[in-house]
Amino acid sequence: MHSPGVSASCVSSLHDPITWSEEERVAEYRVLAARYRQMADTEERVLVRDGLLELAGHCEAAITSNSR
Repeated sequence: MHSPGVSASCVSSLHDPITWSEEERVAEYRVLAARYRQMADTEERVLVRDGLLELAGHCEAAITSNSR
């Protein structure tokens, strides 16, 4: 089972990230960073919110390192 709004083809491609192009990886990191930040915006538990923001930061760092 997968999250609502995620297509089956998207989920199946997550199992084989080696074949992702740099553009696909950057796009996925952007989606993940935005999702983690959106989740953090509604999270009341400080530790969980901080963890989500940290994950978003890692995704954003990956975007920056892939854009060089």
